[in-house]
Amino acid sequence: MQLDFIKTIKYRDKEIRFYEIENVVYFCPADICAAADISLNGCQFNKAPAWSKIEVVNSTCSNDDFSEWFILNFKNYGDGKLIIFPSDFEW
Repeated sequence: MQLDFIKTIKYRDKEIRFYEIENVVYFCPADICAAADISLNGCQFNKAPAWSKIEVVNSTCSNDDFSEWFILNFKNYGDGKLIIFPSDFEW
């Protein structure tokens, strides 16, 4: 899969990298966990190379501030399509 560029957004002092593919966004799990102050190892999607909006919301529901910020900032994007990221995909 050839992805040409990474977009970024800041939550407080943390930068979150993501790709937009046909109005659907996919996020760097490590960035989401750092921003939401949660452990990647404790997330059910911790092996996925990229997270959809649904995976982000499910993984960060324990952080109300982050969840509210995330929903407001990404409400205009689609929820996800089946995209297979290669297992060696790197951010």
